Amino acid sequence: MMNLSVLPLIIGIVLFLLISVRLFVKVFNQDRYKQVKIYKVIVFGIIGFVLSLISAFISLAIDMSVIADGGDVSTSVFINGLKGTVGYIISGVSIFIFSLVVWGVLKTVKMNLNLN
Repeated sequence: MMNLSVLPLIIGIVLFLLISVRLFVKVFNQDRYKQVKIYKVIVFGIIGFVLSLISAFISLAIDMSVIADGGDVSTSVFINGLKGTVGYIISGVSIFIFSLVVWGVLKTVKMNLNLN
């Protein structure tokens, strides 16, 4: 069974692959490569990172309220709650780094086409 904390990372990477393929096609279209706005990749990366931070804080707040209501809680239950929160943060950072790499490749390709 698949761990659900990895699902946002997979969805984010698939969306970025679709966006980057679309932008690569536009960049390699010799007629309009100067009009392609590649900043969209970074914007989606930042949005993914911010949403992952928001979901991590919401998850942490829910965990803390459950601990406050439950009283004495073992450390294993607390650590399992933190694992989900860290999963959100790792997936957000991964999506942002992936978007930076795609943006860098697109910018390099666009500059090389502009020089020729």
